[in-house]
Amino acid sequence: MVVQRKPEHVRIPSQKAVRAMREALLLRQYFGSIDELLKAQDDAEKGIKSR
Repeated sequence: MVVQRKPEHVRIPSQKAVRAMREALLLRQYFGSIDELLKAQDDAEKGIKSR
């Protein structure tokens, strides 16, 4: 196995990117799959419309 060196010019992610990554991790914990996430989102939208 070849040990890869870290590139010297690693970009530090912006605050926006960091926030998006954190949200993605949280969503992944709550919803096992993207289908579950979309279904929950759809159910929530239907709930709002039915009021």
